[in-house]
Amino acid sequence: MFNDDELTDLGCHRRNGLWQMALSSDRGYSFPSWGRGARPINVVNECIAGYFTDNNRTSLACYGDNRGEWTLMESTGRGWTTSVWTEAPTLQRPVYEQCLSGDLNIDEMTDLMCYTGQEGTWNIWLSSATGYKAALWTQGPSPNWPIDHQCVTGDFTGDSATDMACYPNVGDVWEMVLSR
Repeated sequence: MFNDDELTDLGCHRRNGLWQMALSSDRGYSFPSWGRGARPINVVNECIAGYFTDNNRTSLACYGDNRGEWTLMESTGRGWTTSVWTEAPTLQRPVYEQCLSGDLNIDEMTDLMCYTGQEGTWNIWLSSATGYKAALWTQGPSPNWPIDHQCVTGDFTGDSATDMACYPNVGDVWEMVLSR
């Protein structure tokens, strides 16, 4: 949903630096090109879609070549505005093998959880209308790499907050983190 109609839209990064959009409406699709966005080498490996701001449009957070920086591409409905999240830890690529997303604090914005590879330690970014707040969880699950084969998110308690469960391939035990 890159525009305001609450219908699913598509965006594909082209090698010329533009994003080819497919914006849906009740009359079909329009196909504008948007510039000024991040230039990921591989969108699937480097970008996570979500509501990272309070404008009710899908944004993309893309991990870039600069270590510890994410480019946030906020949809305006007609293009992108970009900002950079700095002071973020260096990640491995692809990010989906290390990061999960969800709404941890029930503010209807997407937050990120990225496993550091150190036992039980996760970097957390809580989105807000004015940016993000970084935190470090030190008592989380300790999955093997890559985490996308072992960890899932969902609301396991019915409180509307995203929880996390990881299966460490040891017996019948799941490690869980329940958001508050």
